[in-house]
Amino acid sequence: MKIFHQPHNSQNNYNYNIFVYDNVHYTHHFHKNYEIAYVLKGNALYSVNGNLQTLCEGDFALCLSNEIHSVKTLDNSRIWVGVFSEDFVHEFKKRVEGKTGADFRFRCSDSVDRFLRENLINRKNDDILLLKACLYALTSEYLRQVELIPRDNRRGNLMSEIAAYIAENYQKNISLKSLAAHLGYDYCYLSKAFNDMFSMSFTDYLSTFRIDHALSLLSNTTLSVTEIAFESGFQSIRGFNYAFKKQTGLSPAEFRKKDGKGR
Repeated sequence: MKIFHQPHNSQNNYNYNIFVYDNVHYTHHFHKNYEIAYVLKGNALYSVNGNLQTLCEGDFALCLSNEIHSVKTLDNSRIWVGVFSEDFVHEFKKRVEGKTGADFRFRCSDSVDRFLRENLINRKNDDILLLKACLYALTSEYLRQVELIPRDNRRGNLMSEIAAYIAENYQKNISLKSLAAHLGYDYCYLSKAFNDMFSMSFTDYLSTFRIDHALSLLSNTTLSVTEIAFESGFQSIRGFNYAFKKQTGLSPAEFRKKDGKGR
């Protein structure tokens, strides 16, 4: 089974993307940000961590961070998909950390469903406070209906184990060698498997997590660029500056100035 990573849906700094699909088939993939799916018309097959279910009109599905999932609409169906970073819903992030849902399908109450249709699903929402309200309403309904279980109970896939290890340890001085030792795999085998599965090197994938963290710190703290570099897991300022510009097109100082947080 070929699985791919979506780096554009793995960024913090209030990253939010919406899509409406007709007759779509997205094969198995994963990303750091949460994903909400809502069936507007017809039916869709939605899979999370190998659990395949049919979503009917009015059903929601929530995929948590780095969970492998796929979606396929059936019979001229239409589905709305929203992908959003964890910084929109800090309280929800704390509650689901290290856990996964025993299920992923749920339905909202009539009043919440109307609120979401009016303010999120049927129109573009540029008001960050209203957007947060919508996302908290969604995640609240999910927590009310879905049992959370330890994520380890669902970890059987190598890609999930890799993604979880990097997500938990990216601020440390880790390497492909330490990952191989942690998982008990031969280094050469894991190196090839990593490139095949993620379509990028271990260094580049690790860098996306570190830069995401740095973006959040640059936007929301007064820490110096040097402090942010080391807080994000980089071992040198030079390496941080190079990786940051490669991913964003700006230096850390330029980003902070553009973001309005220049000091």
